[in-house]
Amino acid sequence: GVGFLHALARGWLGDECAAMARWHATHESCSPELDDAQFSALGTYFEENPVPVALITSSADFEAHTVLKEVFKGLVDEVAQWPISEARKQHIQSGFADHNAFYATVVTASDCHETRLKPYRDLYVVGLHALGILPEDSHRVVGFEDTEAGIIALRAAGVGVPCAVPFEGTAGHDFQAASHVLPGGVLEGILQHGMFLPESLLQ
Repeated sequence: GVGFLHALARGWLGDECAAMARWHATHESCSPELDDAQFSALGTYFEENPVPVALITSSADFEAHTVLKEVFKGLVDEVAQWPISEARKQHIQSGFADHNAFYATVVTASDCHETRLKPYRDLYVVGLHALGILPEDSHRVVGFEDTEAGIIALRAAGVGVPCAVPFEGTAGHDFQAASHVLPGGVLEGILQHGMFLPESLLQ
């Protein structure tokens, strides 16, 4: 669901968000709770109000960018299978062609001299500053983390909606500091929570 999340947040899906939701529901165990009209409204909302996406990682700079390059190659291939128009596919594939151009900022361990990493808030404070988000607006930020340390770092940095996305290796972590625990992954945040937007915006 990472590609879906990224394309949605950047406003690239528009009213074809509903088709994406139905497609993912047939491939994943996470069923949608919003109807087609609400998913279309969700896609349209982000099309009109695209949000910056940042990556914050405790990996060193070289390692992070090496992995991201391969991840985005996979996303370009994945988009070819999406149930959306060819024109929109090409637009999204172009957007995924270079992770450096996609992300508003990438913050790595190298930006903190590989000290005070998660669960310290430092990496996220650097990221919020790079995005131009003032401390009084950080409650409007949604963050996804797959470890207890990451969730604590999000919360300590003042991120308003820290979401835990556990995987097999972190299923036993303590995620009490999370606003939401999403065992269905980021797709659950989209399909069941409408990306945490007020429902009034989806009507």
